[in-house]
Amino acid sequence: MIGHLSPRYRSFGWAAARFDDVLNLVPARLSGLLIAIAAAVTPPREQRRRAARHAARCRKAPLANAGWPEGAMAGALGLALAGPRRYADRVVDDPWVGDGRARVTPTDMHRALLVYAIACALQGAAILGLYLVLRAR
Repeated sequence: MIGHLSPRYRSFGWAAARFDDVLNLVPARLSGLLIAIAAAVTPPREQRRRAARHAARCRKAPLANAGWPEGAMAGALGLALAGPRRYADRVVDDPWVGDGRARVTPTDMHRALLVYAIACALQGAAILGLYLVLRAR
């Protein structure tokens, strides 16, 4: 909450929020890439190119780091994610990430979990490969 943009936390959390942004520059882009690759190996075929294209258009997201994985998943599923939403005390009018439909179905949720699991497996394989390469030296 220290990076939350409210009068109470704005001054206190500014440095921590910027530090978090810097630390997540590379991981956010890698996660978008992994989601796009995972989408490429799961059906339906027409969603394959959309994941990478939407990840690259992440500038529409209110938080640039979050836009990479959100954009990739939106493209992979053919959905529009984020967008306007209501909290208890206010309404946030953020832009949509992705150009698909905004209503999520149970099938979309199952496919999202499949794409996520494959992306996690790819990450694990990459880490294991890096470990084996470094260990061999």
